[in-house]
Amino acid sequence: MEDVRVRSYPTRPTHKHPAQARRPARRRSEDRIRSQAGIYLLELLIAVATCAMLGAALAGTTAETMRLASAGQNQILATNIAQLIVDNVRGKPFDEVVPGTYVWHVPAEAGDSGAAFISRELQDAPAHFEGDVVMTVTPGAGVFSSTRQVDVVVSWTEGQAPRQFHMTTRISQNGIHI
Repeated sequence: MEDVRVRSYPTRPTHKHPAQARRPARRRSEDRIRSQAGIYLLELLIAVATCAMLGAALAGTTAETMRLASAGQNQILATNIAQLIVDNVRGKPFDEVVPGTYVWHVPAEAGDSGAAFISRELQDAPAHFEGDVVMTVTPGAGVFSSTRQVDVVVSWTEGQAPRQFHMTTRISQNGIHI
């Protein structure tokens, strides 16, 4: 039998640089951590940017919610003011409800022409509500000649937009209110 010799060829190194072959395992893991540090930084930047966008959206939503809540509160206050005035007019004797136009500012001031028709609650209206009240009392005609129509308009401004609330009632000499 013949002697067969196996020839061995050099194998390719699994590492890119020959110096890396001599590095201990701990050093290789430190290099891997350093290479991943850039990825962690990128992930952190994406997370911060996402939080910033969510925060901006939340701030915008909160501002809009506050504006809508304020608008609703102003509408409620205007309705309450008009109702107080109508209730006060209905509580007065018919002869004291003199036809004419009465205008005053809310919160009410002492010299306002309509001060006789407003209650203590209206004089103490919340300071953040500011507006004007116009009450027009007109005598009835025809079938309604023994009545007086009372129109109350409360006007205020929200931001740049003017707003109004209107309420109408009739009072009668016989005490029947329509």
